Amino acid sequence: MGGCNNLKEWVTRRLIDNFQIPWGVFLDSDKEWEDHLTKNIQTIENLQEQGLPAFYTRKREIENYLHSALFNYDVEIQNFNDVKKEVYKYDNKTGKSRVLDVYWPKMSFEQIRETESYASEDGETHFELTEIVMEILALV
Repeated sequence: MGGCNNLKEWVTRRLIDNFQIPWGVFLDSDKEWEDHLTKNIQTIENLQEQGLPAFYTRKREIENYLHSALFNYDVEIQNFNDVKKEVYKYDNKTGKSRVLDVYWPKMSFEQIRETESYASEDGETHFELTEIVMEILALV
């Protein structure tokens, strides 16, 4: 549907309610460091306060979940770096807006699990993207 500004318009006008179908929101956090409070995070937290199903990535963008093996370990992928920019340095034939489209389908299940996993404060292992998808699927 587009970026955060389009989302605000849809929510403010309650346009999505006209479709009478379950819906949720999933945005990149756009964090550049661990405790960075971004516009996207604020938007998601406001939606959650309204009781709406809304999620954001723990990492900067969905591209930060790509596995470095896709790039022969030549692309630096950390939680908060600009992976699209790094991939473009590696493969300038793939435009920054196409990185996800080109490389995500090449990932194996094991690679996705590895990049989405994190330990909570109590030490429990979680699989972030899987858990978000499960919550979204529970809406229907």
